[in-house]
Amino acid sequence: MSESARGEGGRVWVPRTAGDSVPAKSIPERDRWYFLEDWYPKYGNLVPRDVATRAFTRSVYELGLGIDGPADWFIST
Repeated sequence: MSESARGEGGRVWVPRTAGDSVPAKSIPERDRWYFLEDWYPKYGNLVPRDVATRAFTRSVYELGLGIDGPADWFIST
């Protein structure tokens, strides 16, 4: 699902603050981290799926920035 959503302009993000208890849709734009766009500025959200998967794993598990717990990220369109 994420690959097709990203291909249609979806942007993947996690909260900038670990443990943010605000519901995902209520997190203001300034508090969202679009990590694919930061880490891969040339490709942004259009990175290949293996690169995106490693980035998701790094952001939610290694950095602890998941939504509603450590294992979730969000796609906004």
